[in-house]
Amino acid sequence: FWVDKLKSEAPKNWDLFYKTHANRFFKDRNWTSIEFEEIGKLETDNLEDIQIDVDSTKNIETKVILEVGCGVGNFIWPLLVKSSHTKFYCFDFSARAIEILKSHPSYQSSRIQAFVFDLTSTSPTLYDKLDDPSINFESGTTFSPSIDLISCIFVFSALPPEKHQASAQNLIDVLKPGGTILFRDYAINDAAQLRFHQRPSSGYTSVPSLLSEDQAFYKRADGTLSYFFSIDEVRALFCHSLECLECEVNERQIVNRKQGIQVPRKFIQARFRKRVA
Repeated sequence: FWVDKLKSEAPKNWDLFYKTHANRFFKDRNWTSIEFEEIGKLETDNLEDIQIDVDSTKNIETKVILEVGCGVGNFIWPLLVKSSHTKFYCFDFSARAIEILKSHPSYQSSRIQAFVFDLTSTSPTLYDKLDDPSINFESGTTFSPSIDLISCIFVFSALPPEKHQASAQNLIDVLKPGGTILFRDYAINDAAQLRFHQRPSSGYTSVPSLLSEDQAFYKRADGTLSYFFSIDEVRALFCHSLECLECEVNERQIVNRKQGIQVPRKFIQARFRKRVA
């Protein structure tokens, strides 16, 4: 019962998270252009465009990017400045997060359409949501799969595992041929997972942190969810429909200066491309 309750209350718990932290918790994701070549290419194209002669007929195609689980916009704001040839759809299932994002001084509806949506939803689907005339950039036309890049960074880990496949399909259906999904999330045996087994989270005595006997699925202290992936699990979500460009465990040692220790972090980083017919 309490596991189902946690799953159903996920949006509420994320709303409480953003009520507490607003836009102060997460840092802007300036690192994405280094970790993902597709993001770096957007910034490079923008620099080249700035340098060309004003009379040049060279035009750079506007790229449409979808950010999944956008929170308060930490992925969007750096790119908005560094790449002028981009438009963004972005969504989160926290209404409070979207409210904070829209109040940002850099928010402009001509380049950003932010909305509340649950990625696990099958009715309406994400395709249905983007077909809404109030959201669709192509005003007066129906939506067609037109997303060039999908940023899906630390999103699926916050979703119930039985909803992962439906969530992946939502993304696949809106990606244009030749478009790419950029995926990054927690890997099995990441330090965050190991901590669940070293010290109980708040409220552990009434609701244990481990939510499944056969899956790496946990409850955080604030009531939000956390899942840790294997490479095979990530491949299974996307490779039936998309070409796998990259899917590997990214390991690094993060120094905790306060405690004077090194913390082993493990993430799965992947890129999947929709084949051109």
